[in-house]
Amino acid sequence: DTGATTFSAGSSAGVIPQQQGLPSFYPATDDAIHWSGRVLRDDYGRVTFDWPGVTASFRIEGNASVVEVLVNDTTVEGTRLAVYVDSPGLGQQHLHTFLTKRGIKYYPLLTGNNFQAQGLAVPPNVTLSLMHTQESRYLAETAAGDNVTVVGFATDGLLARPLPATRRLEFIGDSITAGYGAEAAAPCHPSVLNNNHALTWAHLLCQKLRAECFVEAYSGSGVIFSYPDPASPPVTMPERYHDTLASNREKGEGEHPWVVDIN
Repeated sequence: DTGATTFSAGSSAGVIPQQQGLPSFYPATDDAIHWSGRVLRDDYGRVTFDWPGVTASFRIEGNASVVEVLVNDTTVEGTRLAVYVDSPGLGQQHLHTFLTKRGIKYYPLLTGNNFQAQGLAVPPNVTLSLMHTQESRYLAETAAGDNVTVVGFATDGLLARPLPATRRLEFIGDSITAGYGAEAAAPCHPSVLNNNHALTWAHLLCQKLRAECFVEAYSGSGVIFSYPDPASPPVTMPERYHDTLASNREKGEGEHPWVVDIN
């Protein structure tokens, strides 16, 4: 069980239900929330995404002990998200990974309990990151272009924008960069459970360099033609590169990294 708290999907887009015991709510587009990667923002303060590696980061100030995320997931089988914590004394550590369920629900990101389970206390001014580990092709082929939207974050403390990264990297690639089948035993059948960008060389390099990273990776997508049929090619990466949402070819404005890697 993810520990999700559910409310009616029929709630007005402009009215956010308060999570019990968590008086502060930050819309996903709030200045305190920093997004890395291709995202689509709407007028209600929500953020939609589907590229692997898209990350929301924020700093926790004061005596906050709980942070939850409100997610609207329209996919069929859910979306997998990983939570990381970063503090000066501990460095970056993986806290936990969870699978969302279809619908609009709250999911716990940080609690005193999941810190204590790893022998840690919640340090002050810690940075929390929420990363999308799934790849876009799976959503495009199994969810009819559906995707995941973060509505906002609820907490019992205060959130602030994290310190800017000293490096910004962009990775453009196919399955090896997206994380296709990274957790699967051969043969690799596509599934939300075995696609994991967190295990890719691109993500591990970003962690090592403590860099802010942007990933446009789509399994089978080539530069000249794409797998599996060169005679009747699907969309190539030069065509797909400008998509903000890869699963339904939504266009938007890209980011401006300092280093670009094409693999």
